[in-house]
Amino acid sequence: MIIYSCIESRIERNGQLYGLFKLGPFPKSQSLTIANILRRTLLANESKIRISSIQIQGVNHEYMNLKGIRESVIDIILNFEKLIFKDIKPIIKPEQVFLNFTGPRIITAKDINLPKNIQCVNIDNYLMTLEFDGSIAIKLFFYQGQLGSQNSFFDIQTQKIRNRIFRSFTPLQTNLLKTKENFLFLDNSLSLINRVNYTIRPFIQEGKSYTFGEAETFLEINQEFIFFEIWTNGSVHPKNALVKAIDEVLFTLLPFRFKNKLFLENFNLKFIKKKKLYNKLLNLDIGNLNLCLDNYFYLKKQNINRIIDILNNSENLKKNSNFFKEIQSLLLTFGLRL
Repeated sequence: MIIYSCIESRIERNGQLYGLFKLGPFPKSQSLTIANILRRTLLANESKIRISSIQIQGVNHEYMNLKGIRESVIDIILNFEKLIFKDIKPIIKPEQVFLNFTGPRIITAKDINLPKNIQCVNIDNYLMTLEFDGSIAIKLFFYQGQLGSQNSFFDIQTQKIRNRIFRSFTPLQTNLLKTKENFLFLDNSLSLINRVNYTIRPFIQEGKSYTFGEAETFLEINQEFIFFEIWTNGSVHPKNALVKAIDEVLFTLLPFRFKNKLFLENFNLKFIKKKKLYNKLLNLDIGNLNLCLDNYFYLKKQNINRIIDILNNSENLKKNSNFFKEIQSLLLTFGLRL
């Protein structure tokens, strides 16, 4: 019986989500491999929603200081990098958020007026403090997916035409758009998973035991369970993260299982000849043919290693009728005849 259950779950003080899961049973020869694959896949998952870059009015680079603001520009950037977001609905295009604050006040993540499809997980995170004479205007650029912050620059440039639409909205937006577009890129490739531990335990069949003297020994089957401990950053439940990791592993490997079958079903010899790939086809190793093992050994012993070798030795191969039928059938899938 397959077991996939949550043994324990809780919310940590720092907002992390914790989950302990039991998976199995797996054969002893596979449990360690499966555990390693899932752990690495979990740790590779990055946050979908992120602030890729920001613009601050009057700021040309991150090493500047602003009048009336306690933090330097680089400190403000670092504080924005710590924010964790999750999507309520899929984002189909880059989102922009405008911020305009005047002092005195303390600004935290909950002061950001986010779109309805984006939610901040750690809303109490501190961003900056404005003094009596302090004011700041910021433009945030949100992106979804695995976009690197540096590559996002090219996508931002496509928004220049759209920005003209917003120029009549508020003085804040007008001032931001009139300034030189100096983007401050954030290095915020946050992982959804903060930590993953696993333990492998033997599968003990309950209810079956043997008694040797005073000691009772349970019957141990040649199978094991994997226990996963997962800590997420709070934007995703550990169970959903584990299910997603399992799906990613399956979706990565399944295409290789059917690759040869799909290739043969979609094979087009005319297209191969048109693209001048015919010589490459003839030089394919015979391992690309679905030969039975006996026939594979036979060809190798005859020093027939490529498809072209089969065609060149067609007269000798015709002497073995059963073998010839299989070879002929396989070659026909490639549009070839002996």
